[in-house]
Amino acid sequence: MLYWLEHDTSHKFKYACKDQSLQGWERHICPSCGREIATPIYTEPAPHLVLEGGRQFPDLLQFCGAGERWCLISEKALTVLEEAKLSGFNGYKQCRTESRSKVTPPEYYCLNITGQVDFDFAAMFLKKKKRCDECGQFFWNRTRMYPRFIDRSTWDSSDICRLKSIPGFIVCSQRFTETVMEYHLSGFAFSEARYNNPQQEV
Repeated sequence: MLYWLEHDTSHKFKYACKDQSLQGWERHICPSCGREIATPIYTEPAPHLVLEGGRQFPDLLQFCGAGERWCLISEKALTVLEEAKLSGFNGYKQCRTESRSKVTPPEYYCLNITGQVDFDFAAMFLKKKKRCDECGQFFWNRTRMYPRFIDRSTWDSSDICRLKSIPGFIVCSQRFTETVMEYHLSGFAFSEARYNNPQQEV
């Protein structure tokens, strides 16, 4: 079974509202298709996060700012994932944090997720249209992405994966979810991923 990784959005938890290392965007027009390509420009090698919200610092920190869709975890969570030998990530970067809280925040790390999985396009009646061979941009044939179905045959067996077509979505294995629950890591929420073919749910 695979699960969507989501955030516990309880008001008790802090969240990252901004990445101070984001300087701006480099923009240019693809000469082949005429679409704009925007690339974020960072002044630091790792996120510099501004923390807002509740009083508690979660182990999975939600990021609500502009720029890359970071996966931000505490030092405790990083230690748990490494000691459990979970797969699907290769390295991490230590973040800088700013918070008005009187309590010192834990160290946070930006996880480099390498695992991959993708949508079941046929089950979702989803197609990529007008894909540019030069810049890789495309349009979806529909704006509604629900219900979401995973094509398990695209899963590389990693314990944590980004969705190949939309990297902002993260999918986890059952082993990953069980590890999170066993060590009571906070800020994590999961929902079961659906498969159009029931045989893929084994």
